[in-house]
Amino acid sequence: SDGHELPPIVLAHGLFGFRRLGVGPLTITPYFREIPELLRGHGRRVVVTQVPPIAGLDQRAETLGRQIEAELGERRFHIIGHSTGGLDARVLLSRPGWRKRAISLICVGTPHLGTSLADAGLTHLSPLLRVLSLLGINHGGFRDISRRKSRRFSRQFPDTGEYPCYSFAGEPDDDEVCHPLRPLHSLMERWEGANDGLVGVESALGYGVPLFPRPIDHLRQMNWMTSPIDKRIYD
Repeated sequence: SDGHELPPIVLAHGLFGFRRLGVGPLTITPYFREIPELLRGHGRRVVVTQVPPIAGLDQRAETLGRQIEAELGERRFHIIGHSTGGLDARVLLSRPGWRKRAISLICVGTPHLGTSLADAGLTHLSPLLRVLSLLGINHGGFRDISRRKSRRFSRQFPDTGEYPCYSFAGEPDDDEVCHPLRPLHSLMERWEGANDGLVGVESALGYGVPLFPRPIDHLRQMNWMTSPIDKRIYD
């Protein structure tokens, strides 16, 4: 830290993510709902980043790095990545000049070993993906979290131990999953076993030091569909 100031915390969102969802000054919801305020209440500076929502990991990591540099200069920081945001952080922190800047990385619901839902999406949404390619829209994020691509990713970006990394997985029972995710949770149970509705527990704990799974689905990890803030993660 600088003097007595606590090191800042960077928040990195997942696939389809955003800083806030709204029109003009009207905010419908931020991606990280009430979480920055909670962390700031503990005396932390919080940087909420925004990267291209469906782009491949290389482009997402490059954008993440530019935003951190613009906000923090050369300061060291903690980073919390939700879902694909954890992979963006892993790519960024593997690059020269960034390795020693991370104090720690916490990955929440991150598909370190991919997710079967991406595999299914690449098959069933192939016409849409071809249209995106024709329009010049980078949609590599879908492919980068497929199980096959993730195996290569894990070999390319192993845990080097240069900074502490912790991985958190959600493992809710069926009746603890929010309604929008229940059909996907059931599918994932057949394909991968225990999961948070989008990412399997084995995949989420596939990098760094695994933390004990908690009964929080993928959306509630961002404090969506909860009131007040769900402290089962953040306590």
